[in-house]
Amino acid sequence: MSGNILFDQVLSPLVIDFSPTIAPVEYAEAILVCDCIAWQGSKVSEIDLLPDNELYKEMIIRAIIFRLAVSGIFSKGDYNKFFQEYQAFKPIIEYIK
Repeated sequence: MSGNILFDQVLSPLVIDFSPTIAPVEYAEAILVCDCIAWQGSKVSEIDLLPDNELYKEMIIRAIIFRLAVSGIFSKGDYNKFFQEYQAFKPIIEYIK
């Protein structure tokens, strides 16, 4: 999700990959923050941008489960590929414990 938004100094942000779904806003925010940490090199402390409550903690956990489940499906049995994805999300898992 984080790689699918284009930013401009003058224009509003533009979403270039739209996947319509019904989910809580908090879930989308959790996915965005987790993706930025795992894939874009943001610091794990960026989790603190989200409110510190049980709802957001659950949404972060759901976001990680979703990303790892999709990775497991698309890795097609390639353990190394899946493990690499797990390693990207591991700091978040450890941070929210």
